[in-house]
Amino acid sequence: MVNFFHELDKIFGDIRSLPKSLWFNFHYLNFFNAIRLPILISHRVKLRNLGGSIHINRVKTGTIRIGFGGMGQHCGVVDSVFSMKKGVIQFEGKVRIGCAANIFIHDGTLTIGDNFDASRNLLIMCQNKIHIKHDVLISWNVSIMDHDGHDIQQHGESINPPRAIEIGSQVWIGCNSTILKGAQLAEQSVVGAHAIVTGSFPAHALIAGQPARLVKQDISWQQ
Repeated sequence: MVNFFHELDKIFGDIRSLPKSLWFNFHYLNFFNAIRLPILISHRVKLRNLGGSIHINRVKTGTIRIGFGGMGQHCGVVDSVFSMKKGVIQFEGKVRIGCAANIFIHDGTLTIGDNFDASRNLLIMCQNKIHIKHDVLISWNVSIMDHDGHDIQQHGESINPPRAIEIGSQVWIGCNSTILKGAQLAEQSVVGAHAIVTGSFPAHALIAGQPARLVKQDISWQQ
């Protein structure tokens, strides 16, 4: 019975998302791709500054879902925000972004690989380049930012330029973590809860702490 009501709620949410999803798809995609609704946008996503461009590798209804429930958590009435002044988003397959997400593309390139699953309260701020590869799992309250949000200058020159972020395939990022500019996470890594990541880490690594440090090597994990 619980599963029945869960599926009913999902169907109702999809129906309510149709007007916004239709508008979004036809704004960014050509007619023959847009009519298939590969991108579903929750009715609770606030759309702002819709510039730039979006490219998708897989054209199938609902391949990309933005602003819907994440990992079984109830979303309540919390809104999400999607804003892209300029820049590019490349979706390379199935993408699930939970409710209360905030995505801000200022002038960079965001690439999200296949089988991407993010729970609620994801924050992405991209001004340079963020590349997330395949099979990445992100828990709740995670921030990924390739810039500081404000320019800091010394003697008239910027001292905190944006720097690219790369997250390898099969990386699991724990809740309340922050991935900052310049971070490089190789494949099959695990980021512990509440970590602040700024540096580069090898494959099959368990990292944790503030700032994050290497805790164990040669690890693996299964979703």
